[in-house]
Amino acid sequence: GSEKVWLVHKDGFTLATVVKTEDGSLPEGKVKIKLEHDGTLLDVDEDDIEKANPPSYDRSEDLASLLYLNESSVMHCLRQRYGGNLIHTYAGTNMVVINPLSTPSMYSEKVMHMFKGCRRDDSAPHIYSVAQSAYRNLLTTRQDQSIVLLGKSGSGKTTNCQHLLQYLVSIAGSTGKIFSAEKWQAVYTILEAFGNSSTSMNTNASHFSHVVSLDF
Repeated sequence: GSEKVWLVHKDGFTLATVVKTEDGSLPEGKVKIKLEHDGTLLDVDEDDIEKANPPSYDRSEDLASLLYLNESSVMHCLRQRYGGNLIHTYAGTNMVVINPLSTPSMYSEKVMHMFKGCRRDDSAPHIYSVAQSAYRNLLTTRQDQSIVLLGKSGSGKTTNCQHLLQYLVSIAGSTGKIFSAEKWQAVYTILEAFGNSSTSMNTNASHFSHVVSLDF
């Protein structure tokens, strides 16, 4: 079939098809494409196009599994998944989480137990699968585990930290209820009162670093 590509431009990327031409009919470094949405024919620089994946990869659970790994294809996959309320996507050993700006039903004790004891390879992308993977590695290797959350202000780092803690406390349990998700939430409410403020990007931005340690 015809080769599908992304035309990269200042407003993002647009799906197009490469049009075959006679040798020498275009200047060196140029390629003719046909835009998918309106059929416009354009002669563009080879550097301005990136290979597009077949439609079967539109909602890939792992970005590392994409046939063609480039910025446009990654963004397209994330956008397609987000449109289907799939906000978690593996990226090799990492995970990308897009802030849904709401509290979806995918976070609950019932959902937690769906991930309990599962291997990462058998789990759908979810913040709970990250917690389960760390907990499983802790038990099998008897070595400390770390989960690092990175992102801009308002991307959901604090919220996902809460989800991780809730999972670990719920699944691992706590002797004599010394520690619980409710107790952590109470402590964090105090920290939040002193360390959070409103910014242009986040109405409740954390202005302090979180280093949370759980001893098992």
